[in-house]
Amino acid sequence: MSIDSNQEDEYVYEETDTWMSSLSRTKGGSTSRSRGVGAQKIFAKQKAAELESNGYVLEPVASKSKTVATTFWGQSWCQNINNYEDYFYRLPQGRSALKNEMVIDLKIKHLQAEALIIDQEVIEVKITFKKIAEEKWKALLKGSKGHVTEMAAVFSGEFSDDFLALITEPNEGVFPHPDEISMDCNCLDHADVCRHVAAVLYGIGVRLDSRPELFFKMRGVDPIELVQQSQKEVMEVIEVNRSDFDGDSIRELFDIDVILD
Repeated sequence: MSIDSNQEDEYVYEETDTWMSSLSRTKGGSTSRSRGVGAQKIFAKQKAAELESNGYVLEPVASKSKTVATTFWGQSWCQNINNYEDYFYRLPQGRSALKNEMVIDLKIKHLQAEALIIDQEVIEVKITFKKIAEEKWKALLKGSKGHVTEMAAVFSGEFSDDFLALITEPNEGVFPHPDEISMDCNCLDHADVCRHVAAVLYGIGVRLDSRPELFFKMRGVDPIELVQQSQKEVMEVIEVNRSDFDGDSIRELFDIDVILD
């Protein structure tokens, strides 16, 4: 996707308290004032309307929560982002952009996320994630045995403490490490993680609140495998001890329904 922008204007960066005032245009050596929050929101709505009138299907994302996200996957994603100390400088600006409804489009796809952010113009961001390493995924599948018996539990994050510790472990868990993330933004900020990228990273957390299945799409793995692996172990236990089980006892022990032949 490519958004036309005015290439005649020159942009300079200024360090200020709010994210939307850190970028201002200059013409003839003079610097124009940046918009306030209210004016910026109006500008964002105008730009979104223009894009939609030209056929773009926008999927905006915003957050009014102090914690940004509110569910297991969303909060765990944001906590993982907060752990990136090297990215700290731009993170507050990213959260501000998200809460002020500047992320007018966020689409999460296989191993990537693409977004449009409103600043002084429409900014394009693309974030690419490496697929979870096969060895790491196999270790997680092994660790899921007996802990994950249905998809509802996967998407709600209702795991045992042991498995929860495994999947959220910074180096061996499912959440991406900084070296597994590639970021591209067409703004003029030379930081690896500009405020636009930061806004998208947090926006992903908010999107995961309502669509947790997208997490696995970003990481290139199938969450069904977690359930299948765990249920496989359950069935093996049942087969070995078949005479000791009936439908009611299986339901009580494993919280699943199994029809025995």
